[in-house]
Amino acid sequence: MACLELQDVSKGYRNGGRTVEVLSHVNLQVSEGEFVAIVGYSGAGKTTLVSLLAGLAAPDSGRALFEGQPMSGPGPERGVVFQNYSLLPWLSAYDNVRLAVDEVHSGWTAARRRKHIEACLEMVSLLNARDRKPAQLSGGMRQRVALARALSLDPKVLLLDEPLSALDALTRASLQAEIARLHGEERTTVVLVTNDVDEAILLADRIVPLSAGPRATLGPSIAVDLERPRSHTSLNRSPEFKRIRESVIDYLLGSAGRVRPAARVPDHVAAAATVDLMTAELGDA
Repeated sequence: MACLELQDVSKGYRNGGRTVEVLSHVNLQVSEGEFVAIVGYSGAGKTTLVSLLAGLAAPDSGRALFEGQPMSGPGPERGVVFQNYSLLPWLSAYDNVRLAVDEVHSGWTAARRRKHIEACLEMVSLLNARDRKPAQLSGGMRQRVALARALSLDPKVLLLDEPLSALDALTRASLQAEIARLHGEERTTVVLVTNDVDEAILLADRIVPLSAGPRATLGPSIAVDLERPRSHTSLNRSPEFKRIRESVIDYLLGSAGRVRPAARVPDHVAAAATVDLMTAELGDA
């Protein structure tokens, strides 16, 4: 049985008196302990896909299942980390995590809840910043608080909605390493949506490309059979990394109606395509 599953799911939104179909006939299965990356253009519907997996939105048709049962809404077994942090600015890092812990683990003693919060902050190397408010934290530190809050729920599935896209390159690399380490140690099921092909290959066990919108759908899965731990340096020397990247980019360029300039995608074309994924607006999310 799949841990998470979308069965022939379609989803649209009303816009100016008409319905715009964002996702069309999407099928996805995620196994327990698996790290799956969904890669697609900006505006193709990646956030809508995460909302469906989290139970924050319901399909217009088809079924969204968690452990074989239809989702009736969000739940603590599915932790979500969004791109925009979603922290309460008047609360400290500790108290932002505490709100989630008090809600989900209300039956625990105060001492156990405190120990759990501190462990989650320590997990993302933020225990020393526990008393700082979001305005006193860097963007990377705020995203670490959001990650600690999601982990504090003890979720079976961690859903990551482009949580690193607004960060500088060094901070992004640091948090990529943090996410890889947490997945390796905790074996939590992870679904990451991103527009960065290299990030997906660095972190995931499997990549599923999302076609250009509107009416976006998922393409064929591409296994990432690369030894862990991975680094950008080691990947850049790997022929298998280049093959996987070419396969993902080939599908995405084809889904947008674009023709490859050569039988093999050179590194500079692949890099340009990654930038294109990060900037193109090809549909409504």
